[in-house]
Amino acid sequence: MKKNEDITSLNPYDVEDATRSATIIKESITFSGEIANAVIDYGREKTWIWQSVIKKFGKNRMYGVADVHMEGEEKKIVVVMDAEGNIIGIIKTMADIEAKKNDTYTI
Repeated sequence: MKKNEDITSLNPYDVEDATRSATIIKESITFSGEIANAVIDYGREKTWIWQSVIKKFGKNRMYGVADVHMEGEEKKIVVVMDAEGNIIGIIKTMADIEAKKNDTYTI
């Protein structure tokens, strides 16, 4: 996968091969009045995204997690797929939330 400057330049076809199946779990945290939900991949690693984004696409969509080169470094993204497995959305994740949640976030 090529290095990308930002999320808008990611090609869904390039991301598709790197995507691992994932599930939205009930674990959530609140920060500044907004709720974030955990997305967990088959490796049991949590990734966090805003609940408002999940509502936009719907909980019944298929979700996946992929590692991509973005903004000069390796980052994790969440992809949203339709019933046929085509990528219909790419979501930037909330970085380092696990490390910060005990300091700044409330559960």
